[in-house]
Amino acid sequence: MLLKKIVGLHLLFFRKINIFGLDAPLVIVFWQKLLEREFNLQMNSRFEIILFLSVWLAYSADRFLDSNNIFLKKKLEQRHLIFKNRAFKFGIVWLILFFYCRCANRILFKKNRDLLFFSTFAFSNF
Repeated sequence: MLLKKIVGLHLLFFRKINIFGLDAPLVIVFWQKLLEREFNLQMNSRFEIILFLSVWLAYSADRFLDSNNIFLKKKLEQRHLIFKNRAFKFGIVWLILFFYCRCANRILFKKNRDLLFFSTFAFSNF
């Protein structure tokens, strides 16, 4: 009985992570950490935050646009409805995080102009 409750709580936790679109950003940060460890690199922790938020911004925007697609014939899942039903709140949070990432990106890569150019170009394309 206790094991069922523990398993149920774990499933609920991972389901909530999936519904809010946090699974892809967590995976990308995990891979970045894995590569960082493999190649003995030390990345700035602000880069991880920008990476996490950038992936979430792209992933959540895709879900939001999917939920508002009038040509989509399939029934929407809860991971799409969470963004559709709270469109205004989502839009405000999305814009705040977008501008935070944009500013943090410029500050982080300010010293290296090549990285700044590349990161600005890459970031502006989504």
